[in-house]
Amino acid sequence: MVFPNYIQILDSCNVDINNDALLDILVVASPIPLDNSEDTIHTEYDRLNRYVIEIIKQDNGNRIRNTYKNLVSNIGGVLSKYSGIENTSSGIIIRHMSGSRFSWVCEVELTNQNSDSLYITKWKKVCSFGKKEKSLELYYENLSLNKFSINDSIKANCNCDNYWNELMEHN
Repeated sequence: MVFPNYIQILDSCNVDINNDALLDILVVASPIPLDNSEDTIHTEYDRLNRYVIEIIKQDNGNRIRNTYKNLVSNIGGVLSKYSGIENTSSGIIIRHMSGSRFSWVCEVELTNQNSDSLYITKWKKVCSFGKKEKSLELYYENLSLNKFSINDSIKANCNCDNYWNELMEHN
């Protein structure tokens, strides 16, 4: 599959998305600003939507089944730290993370158990201070990807201040 020059592939993973025994591809892509000046790249790039694209392999070639602009953060600043997509035994995880001594990780787990679409089964955040951490997990029964926004989720749920205070008290 060929993408235009103004689309940058950030990440991908091979997975059987539609349960047909053929390896499909999930691609994380981002538009590149057409004005390549340094100021534009640094100010505009964080606000551009990043997409997860389902590419289904078929006997006669590949086709795009779905495109999602709500699974990879474009918030900007410290909350825009997309850090990867990977296969798991139960599906796919999309991960965001930020920080060092005070850090957080946000993971969205998707399942490919239904051949018609991917669904969210788990959302998890881990707040860390040094080598100590505290986590919160929310489980869903096949939450539609169209009913989820990673930007809203990160803004509402990845504030770790209370967890960090608690972890510092036990230091």
